[in-house]
Amino acid sequence: MSGSACTLTAGRCKSTLKPNLSTGRVTVILHTGEGQTHETSRGLADVMSEIVGARQARGFKDAAADEIESWTAEGREYES
Repeated sequence: MSGSACTLTAGRCKSTLKPNLSTGRVTVILHTGEGQTHETSRGLADVMSEIVGARQARGFKDAAADEIESWTAEGREYES
């Protein structure tokens, strides 16, 4: 089944074709297709945006800047 297309998402490869294989282990070899580009590694800003979005989705409220400043002036640390 050389040349079959597959979509790689979150570490899983989903083939557009269903091979006729017997039950058991298989060997899969992946190659980037010609002319295809792959996503580059995410930067710190991307990761931080995802974290903030996930926290907001859970209803987490960040402390205001003046709250954090008063904590540091008191010698306290930010408690999440």
